[in-house]
Amino acid sequence: MATRIILARHGESTVNVIMLATDDHENNPLTDLGSSQAADLAARVHGEPISKIYTSPTQRARETGSIVAAELGLPIAIEWGLEEVRVGRHAGEVGEPWMLRVKSDFRRWFADEDLSHGYDGGETGYEAARRTAAALHLIAERHEGETVLVVSHGGAIALTVSTLCANVRLRDLDTRHVANCATVEVTFDSGTWTCLAWMGTAPEDFSDDDATTDVLHRDFDDDGDGSVSQGLDAGLRT
Repeated sequence: MATRIILARHGESTVNVIMLATDDHENNPLTDLGSSQAADLAARVHGEPISKIYTSPTQRARETGSIVAAELGLPIAIEWGLEEVRVGRHAGEVGEPWMLRVKSDFRRWFADEDLSHGYDGGETGYEAARRTAAALHLIAERHEGETVLVVSHGGAIALTVSTLCANVRLRDLDTRHVANCATVEVTFDSGTWTCLAWMGTAPEDFSDDDATTDVLHRDFDDDGDGSVSQGLDAGLRT
């Protein structure tokens, strides 16, 4: 039976406002706007048959998930591996110079489809996608036939969905960055991941070109069953 996962980016946080590069799990609370966005997310998913909420261990994701859980009366848990792309030695960079770097990185990942690119002392796009995909696969296996809400981060969501789901290409997402508390819906069924909607738009409406299953999809699925091998570097799960 298919597992449906509603992926949501966290609400606006203080690090978003000051444009700070950080791998810290703490010291990044939601702003008032971010809390309001989380409440709006709860209203949007009200009525969905969600059995459980999972969040990344990062404060801004935990707070977003907690607001939704409180509004809907749902159980919530932290899932390691759902964190944002790790910035490594760039931690502490702030302001417009950092944002220019991020924009350049996103262009390289999505427009150029170069996931070998990444951050010194942090992760490449490929490593971040593998880490997050492993977490999603575990969640999908636990909740076969159910619907769950997963609160993660914009870069992690985009990199992972575009490598797991053959009906979404990296270049499809070059100009479709996930907004705060926007959602992306995917399913996992019989070893296959499919994206149902990207911020409300079906992938087939992205363009007239057919999505292709390229080497990224084939290499990503180590065992040929839609899963990600569990022999991942433990260092990616800090």
